[in-house]
Parts: sequence; C-alpha cells; structure tokens
Amino acid sequence: MSKIDDLLAKMCPKGVIRLPISDLCTTFSGGFIKRTKQDLSFEFPVYNGGAEPTGFYDEFNSPAKSIAISGRGSIGF
Repeated sequence: MSKIDDLLAKMCPKGVIRLPISDLCTTFSGGFIKRTKQDLSFEFPVYNGGAEPTGFYDEFNSPAKSIAISGRGSIGF
C-alpha cells in the first residue's frame, strides 16, 4: 500500500468517494497573459507558474468565488 492508501484506511475506514473534479465543479483555464501586457500599476495579479505574481493585469479572467489551481509551476502553490 502507498502512504495515501494507509492514511485513507486509518482516517476513512468506510472508504471515500472518488470523483473526477469535473463532476464537482466547472473547470477552465484563465489563459496566458504575456509579460508585455502586465504592469505594476494594474489591479489583478498574474501568476505564471510560481508562488509570486509576475506582474499585474488590468482585467480579471476568473469569475468571483473561483479557486486557482496551478497547472504548472512550483510545488506547494
């Protein structure tokens, strides 16, 4: 067994339901914003695969109450 299987067996002895994320929510990509379109004077932070913003953009590309999940970049963000 893997460590996650051991943990699940210990913490969830009756098992867990495993579903594709698409069964739980709508997923989308906000798109890539080139550095030439970013500026420190803009309001919305731009993350391009790291834990810190690479710059800021003048338009948002995600609806309210969204959760950002990194598609690539540093582990832990």
